[in-house]
Amino acid sequence: MDVALFALFMRSTKAPPVDAAIASSADAQRGSQLFDAVGCAVCHTRTIVTAAPGTSINGGALKVANALGNNIIHPFSDFALHDRKVLTFLS
Repeated sequence: MDVALFALFMRSTKAPPVDAAIASSADAQRGSQLFDAVGCAVCHTRTIVTAAPGTSINGGALKVANALGNNIIHPFSDFALHDRKVLTFLS
Protein backbone atom coordinates (compact mmCIF):
# COMPACT_ATOMS: atom_id res chain seq x y z
CA MET A 1 0.00 0.00 0.00
CA ASP A 2 2.79 2.47 0.86
CA VAL A 3 4.45 1.89 -2.54
CA ALA A 4 1.18 2.52 -4.38
CA LEU A 5 0.54 5.73 -2.44
CA PHE A 6 4.10 6.91 -3.06
CA ALA A 7 3.77 6.17 -6.78
CA LEU A 8 0.50 8.13 -6.88
CA PHE A 9 2.19 11.04 -5.09
CA MET A 10 5.12 11.06 -7.52
CA ARG A 11 2.80 11.01 -10.55
CA SER A 12 0.87 13.92 -9.05
CA THR A 13 3.96 16.12 -8.68
CA LYS A 14 5.00 16.23 -12.31
CA ALA A 15 4.98 19.57 -14.06
CA PRO A 16 1.85 20.47 -15.99
CA PRO A 17 2.09 20.43 -19.78
CA VAL A 18 3.14 23.61 -21.55
CA ASP A 19 0.24 25.65 -22.91
CA ALA A 20 1.36 26.19 -26.52
CA ALA A 21 -0.83 29.27 -26.99
CA ILE A 22 0.63 31.02 -23.95
CA ALA A 23 4.20 29.90 -24.73
CA SER A 24 3.99 31.32 -28.25
CA SER A 25 2.55 34.67 -27.15
CA ALA A 26 4.59 37.84 -27.65
CA ASP A 27 4.86 38.34 -23.87
CA ALA A 28 6.18 34.82 -23.33
CA GLN A 29 8.68 35.16 -26.16
CA ARG A 30 9.92 38.49 -24.79
CA GLY A 31 10.19 37.00 -21.30
CA SER A 32 12.25 34.13 -22.67
CA GLN A 33 14.56 36.56 -24.45
CA LEU A 34 15.03 38.59 -21.27
CA PHE A 35 15.66 35.40 -19.27
CA ASP A 36 18.46 34.54 -21.69
CA ALA A 37 19.79 38.11 -21.96
CA VAL A 38 20.34 38.57 -18.23
CA GLY A 39 22.06 35.18 -17.95
CA CYS A 40 19.46 33.15 -16.07
CA ALA A 41 19.63 30.35 -18.66
CA VAL A 42 23.26 29.72 -17.69
CA CYS A 43 22.11 28.06 -14.46
CA HIS A 44 18.42 27.38 -15.08
CA THR A 45 18.78 24.66 -17.65
CA ARG A 46 16.00 24.24 -20.24
CA THR A 47 16.99 20.75 -21.46
CA ILE A 48 19.16 17.94 -20.07
CA VAL A 49 19.92 14.48 -21.43
CA THR A 50 20.27 11.98 -18.61
CA ALA A 51 23.38 9.83 -18.31
CA ALA A 52 23.62 6.65 -20.35
CA PRO A 53 22.20 3.43 -18.86
CA GLY A 54 24.80 1.66 -16.76
CA THR A 55 26.72 4.85 -15.90
CA SER A 56 28.11 4.73 -12.36
CA ILE A 57 26.82 7.52 -10.12
CA ASN A 58 27.16 8.49 -6.46
CA GLY A 59 30.79 7.44 -6.33
CA GLY A 60 30.01 4.09 -7.93
CA ALA A 61 27.30 3.18 -5.40
CA LEU A 62 24.59 3.14 -8.08
CA LYS A 63 24.21 2.67 -11.82
CA VAL A 64 21.74 4.54 -14.03
CA ALA A 65 18.80 2.23 -14.81
CA ASN A 66 17.88 1.46 -18.42
CA ALA A 67 14.52 3.20 -18.02
CA LEU A 68 16.19 6.40 -16.80
CA GLY A 69 19.19 6.56 -19.11
CA ASN A 70 19.48 8.73 -22.24
CA ASN A 71 16.19 10.53 -21.60
CA ILE A 72 15.62 14.13 -22.58
CA ILE A 73 14.09 16.12 -19.75
CA HIS A 74 13.10 19.78 -19.51
CA PRO A 75 13.61 20.64 -15.85
CA PHE A 76 14.02 24.41 -16.36
CA SER A 77 15.67 24.21 -12.99
CA ASP A 78 18.81 25.42 -11.29
CA PHE A 79 21.46 22.73 -10.94
CA ALA A 80 24.40 25.13 -10.63
CA LEU A 81 26.01 26.93 -7.73
CA HIS A 82 25.82 30.70 -7.76
CA ASP A 83 28.51 33.29 -7.35
CA ARG A 84 27.47 35.70 -4.58
CA LYS A 85 28.55 38.69 -6.67
CA VAL A 86 26.14 37.68 -9.43
CA LEU A 87 23.28 37.26 -6.98
CA THR A 88 23.98 40.69 -5.48
CA PHE A 89 23.98 42.23 -8.95
CA LEU A 90 20.66 40.62 -9.86
CA SER A 91 18.88 41.53 -6.62
